[in-house]
Amino acid sequence: MMQRLARASQALLRVQLSIIGLAMVLTAPPARATTSASSAVFIAHALNVKLENHTATLLNNGTVLITGGTDDTDTVQNTAEIFDPATGVTTTLSATMTVARTGHTATLLNDGRVLIAGGIDNTGSVLSSAELYNPSTGTFSAVGAMSSARAFHTATRLENGTVLVAGGVCGSTCNSGNSTSGVLFTADIFDPSLLTFTPSSSTMKSQRANYAATLLNDGTVLLTGGNTTSSSVSPTNSAEIYEPTRDNFFSVGRMVDSRSSHTATLLNDGTVLIAGGASGNRPMFATNALPSAEIYNPIARTFTQLAASMSDSRVSHSASLLQDGTVLLAGGMDDTLTPLSSADIYDPATQSFTPTAARMNVARSFHTATVLVDGTVLLAGGTTTGTDSGNTNEADLFDPTPGMFVPTGQMLEPRQFQTATMLQDGRVFVAGGQNAVLGALSSTEIYDGASYSAGPTLTVPRSFHTATSFVNGTANQILIAGGVTSAGGVTAAAEIYTEQVGGIGSIAATTTPMSTPRFGHTSTLLSNGDILIAGGENAAGVVLNSSDLFVPDGKGNGSFNITRVTVKGKTSSHNLVTARVYHTATTLCDGTVLIAGGRDPNGNYLSSAEIYNPATDSFASTGSGKSAGMLNARAFHTATLLTDCSVLIAGGVNSKGALNAAELYIPGVVTKGKAAPGKFVAVGPMNSARYLHTATMLSDGTVMIAGGESGSSTVLDSGEIYDPFLQDFTPAAGPMLSARYGQAAVALNSGFVLLNGGENSTFAVTASSELYDPPTGPHPGGAMVIPSPEAKHGRADRTVKAGAVWISNLSNLFETITDATLAVSDPSVFSSITMTLVDGRDRDRTEFKSPGAATQLVFDPPIELAPGAAVELQFKGRLAPRVRGQVSSQTITGLSITNSLGVAASSGLPAILGTVTEK
Repeated sequence: MMQRLARASQALLRVQLSIIGLAMVLTAPPARATTSASSAVFIAHALNVKLENHTATLLNNGTVLITGGTDDTDTVQNTAEIFDPATGVTTTLSATMTVARTGHTATLLNDGRVLIAGGIDNTGSVLSSAELYNPSTGTFSAVGAMSSARAFHTATRLENGTVLVAGGVCGSTCNSGNSTSGVLFTADIFDPSLLTFTPSSSTMKSQRANYAATLLNDGTVLLTGGNTTSSSVSPTNSAEIYEPTRDNFFSVGRMVDSRSSHTATLLNDGTVLIAGGASGNRPMFATNALPSAEIYNPIARTFTQLAASMSDSRVSHSASLLQDGTVLLAGGMDDTLTPLSSADIYDPATQSFTPTAARMNVARSFHTATVLVDGTVLLAGGTTTGTDSGNTNEADLFDPTPGMFVPTGQMLEPRQFQTATMLQDGRVFVAGGQNAVLGALSSTEIYDGASYSAGPTLTVPRSFHTATSFVNGTANQILIAGGVTSAGGVTAAAEIYTEQVGGIGSIAATTTPMSTPRFGHTSTLLSNGDILIAGGENAAGVVLNSSDLFVPDGKGNGSFNITRVTVKGKTSSHNLVTARVYHTATTLCDGTVLIAGGRDPNGNYLSSAEIYNPATDSFASTGSGKSAGMLNARAFHTATLLTDCSVLIAGGVNSKGALNAAELYIPGVVTKGKAAPGKFVAVGPMNSARYLHTATMLSDGTVMIAGGESGSSTVLDSGEIYDPFLQDFTPAAGPMLSARYGQAAVALNSGFVLLNGGENSTFAVTASSELYDPPTGPHPGGAMVIPSPEAKHGRADRTVKAGAVWISNLSNLFETITDATLAVSDPSVFSSITMTLVDGRDRDRTEFKSPGAATQLVFDPPIELAPGAAVELQFKGRLAPRVRGQVSSQTITGLSITNSLGVAASSGLPAILGTVTEK
């Protein structure tokens, strides 16, 4: 291990706050991986009520409305609840439906309201009534009744916004004019503008209940199968089409199998997958559940049996079209009336069914399945035994792609300790590295989302160097600095790569080199556009405490400025407090830089940390005594800036070997212009000890840790995810395609993470490359609740400080700010909330004595933002006397900022700013 450390240099993660809305993607991002039946997972959630035969409707805001159904005491419900995928929490609405219903329908209208129609009430009566749910008010209101009472019918929103409500059972309201044998052949059309139902001028060609209705691409509706009587009679294989323009039903060819309680799913090619169902003679329960499936062709109007069958016979199951065009068929009951926990994936390309390796956490039938905005599927409620007493409130969130590693193009040549940097057009620039021990490369490559092509040649071959993106005048550039050369020497040379949209770009040496040769150093972009080069080791093996400041000239080049800054008669030394190499450097939200760990001139591993302040060009220790540094000495670790402005420090190695320990650096809160010292707190640990790994921020705020060496001469092929909510690590779903350490990693605009190069399990330098495809659904921790940097109350007035949030690069979106709004989870527990906004030049403070759910801070005159300046929003809350000692935590959420044009932004801003905690 020590031999490899001697010739290795950390591939530091250069953490940057993303610039809102500037990146332009020229090349198409990689397509999401096709759903893998072997890697998909079911994540447990819960409803508030145990239900079957309820409805679940995806609302326009991404939440799911769950209404009615029968609970586990056989009581029909009038309740409704909202499932929020962002938090994984289900909330019961204070408003209830106008009537308790089960076996009803719920249809999303074009204006976002939901039409709830028919069903059966607690007396067993079939209902003709209907009502609307209004998401903006959270209330239900009655609308005109249907022409016939109906339950276990279908409701299909047509292209013109009206709703076709057809068939179903009619109970005591049946008569010769609307049904035979207790099942309806009539239909109603609901008009959202009039809030009324009008009977269709024609009747269905067959009476149907427990059947399927599918809106086709031509605007017509396909109605298939179902029961033709409410008594024990075999289901039908008949099918028909409803044509809205003529308000007419007409027959089409018959299905291969008679089916009821089956599914019918419109595929991306316009055909319909019809699967499972009962071929026996009970209207809702299986006696002969079918494993078979068939395809309806709307052009030929024919049904064709598939050669493949589902892995289980299924009836009263669910079918959901996934984002990649495959279909999830889940749960249901088998021939013995036993609910199933199994699921199948149907692939239209191969016309085959593959069982998912994972099963639902609960076997279920008569449940609901709702495809969410992110492509996951919510499978909720149902019966676990086939009887009402077995109804469940448990739900499963099906995630088709729960974090997989997928292949991509090979690099043109093997390389290790190279850099990989995102370009403004969405491509990745890979530079230098080594393909043998200290065999530095001058070649570069450009990854376009699918393959690598040659880039311009470096002026100096180098590995163990740094690469930092910056803007120079109108040019987007990368500063490539220092490193080990092909002759085994160390260079002070630096060069600039100038990006060319869609092209290979160009490279030129900087106007001046660094003040000293160095490798194992750090390179950090500052808020003013300069770049700080710190520490490292020179050719003589001396660990350095010096630093260089690269200053762009605004004309496409720049130089290293060693001019000292004088503040109050004291000239900055421009040197680190501690000489160090193989450390990390992270730009914090306030523009300062956290420098942590590494090794000192005596080869000792360091726990010390220091802060660089660009305003004074000075370095200062993070604290004194026990708070002087990290909890663990470490080098070759990673440091990742999180969305709450804390820094995740993970892994590394020290004198005891590889570390699985992780910790957070939490910056001190600025109070009355003075910053309290930051602190280090333990989190985790990781599942594997590792160093020379990578850590990459994902779009949901989690961090993907990949590869590295474990310290036992083992190169790792594992990844794990850090969840800021749980403050813990979860293994990635699958292994990497190649074990690797000393690789490069970069987050792409598509949400994927590109991993390339490094040494593999045989310690051979590799050209292999792979992509990490993050999960499409919420991370296992549920809500991304980010703790505040500080949570404590004052001694005198028991004021609870919720902390502060820094928002960098806000001036890329706004030149001025007119107001900021905070949403509060429960304003009733506060006697006051104070908001203060500071942009480095101005301070606006507002105190809300009786805060509401949304508290607004108005700036008059508007605040003008300095280019590139960070903005700090400070907030604190004082708990009301009646709740002191009773409330442990409240969440400050939902920041919205508005500019002088009235444009509001929340994208890129923390979703949850902090917590107020009574200690």
